[in-house]
Amino acid sequence: MFPLDYSSNLGVWDRNPSAIKQMLTESVNSTLICGSFFISPRRIVAKVDQLTSLCDKLEAGLLRSQADSEKLMEAVVGRMLAGGDSVE
Repeated sequence: MFPLDYSSNLGVWDRNPSAIKQMLTESVNSTLICGSFFISPRRIVAKVDQLTSLCDKLEAGLLRSQADSEKLMEAVVGRMLAGGDSVE
């Protein structure tokens, strides 16, 4: 919006107040947030809590799965070392 050399154009603002109005209008219009798209902080916190809970459940499931895999592997290896039936 502003040229890099501010000093050469300072007089423009004095002679052309509509330029200031246009610049301010564009600035305000570009930063307005439509009310229907505004998300309240409470909704954000609730969503973060929900996602955190889901991540905790996923992590617990992964840990159970890893523990079950280790138990299964130990059972298979133990059975093979003991000379039991072959694993199919």
